[in-house]
Amino acid sequence: MKAWVIESRAPQWACRATFDLLIELDWLPNTDIEKAIAARFLLLNDYPINESWKALLGEWLELAKQAQKENSDEYE
Repeated sequence: MKAWVIESRAPQWACRATFDLLIELDWLPNTDIEKAIAARFLLLNDYPINESWKALLGEWLELAKQAQKENSDEYE
């Protein structure tokens, strides 16, 4: 999937669809990069964040919340 996204310069909806599928298939991030991306994606797309996600993402979830707040403050 990653190669296809890069090679075809996939639009945002295609990237989101891929990530939606991973989450539906109960994929979990393992590396710090995966956790950072997952946290940002979940917040940006209004996914419900349960206790399992909170425990798994830890500080990455807090950083994503901070980034989202900073971005929303810029547009007010």
